This record gives sequence, structure tokens and C-alpha cells, in this order.
Amino acid sequence: MSLTIQELVKDKLLKKLGVSFSVSSTQLEGSALDRKLFVQSIELLQELDDRQLFMLEELGIDMISFEDKHFRVIENLFQLLYSDDQLMFIEKFVYNKGTKKKKKLVKVLLSGGIPRKMPFNTPEDLWEIIQILQD
Repeated sequence: MSLTIQELVKDKLLKKLGVSFSVSSTQLEGSALDRKLFVQSIELLQELDDRQLFMLEELGIDMISFEDKHFRVIENLFQLLYSDDQLMFIEKFVYNKGTKKKKKLVKVLLSGGIPRKMPFNTPEDLWEIIQILQD
């Protein structure tokens, strides 16, 4: 008999604490799921880029020739989903390394050509910019 995650958690809590709990979970849907997947993808791309840079600088191994096609597939998928303006911010965020200590701001042109300065430090910040540019 296979127990669900909720049943396993409930059973463990009952055994450890001696108290009965009700355990429930919800699935992310719509824009919350889109945001989560986007943030995870950007974080993974940054990790891949950092690893690639480490391999080149510290070990002298150029992984670009091995991973180039994978990155092109990812970039092509992004091109299917995002506008040129959105892609510019995504590429700038992933590939332009700045100091982690310095807070970055970027200027985003809203509809009507009105500029707005926005934070550009986390994948969540990038998501907000992408959403503004989508309208």
C-alpha cells in the first residue's frame, strides 16, 4: 500500500508529536505557476553560466562548444514566448554579471514612452519587468 505525501507527513507528525493534524496541499496554477517556472529557469540558466565560467577560468575547460546547442534551444524557446524587449532584459540579466553587493536599477519604458526605474537584482525583479513589457 502506497501512502500519499500528505498521509506520510500526517503520520510522521502524529508519531513525533503525538498530535493529530490535518494536512492539505494546493497546486499552483496560472500566473503563479508561470512565475515559479520562469524564476526557476532563470536561476538554472545563471547556475549553468556560472559553472561554464568556472570550468573555463579555473580548469581551462571550454564547455561552450559542448553546451552551445543546448543554450540555443533554450533561447529559441524563449523567443517563441517573449518579445524582443523582454528577451533583451532576460539576456542582460542572465549573462551580464555585476557585483552582487551593488543594487541594480534599470529603466523600463512603459506604454506611452514613460520611463520607470525598476529593481533588477533577482529573477523575481526580472519577472515583474517581463510582465510590464507584456502589456
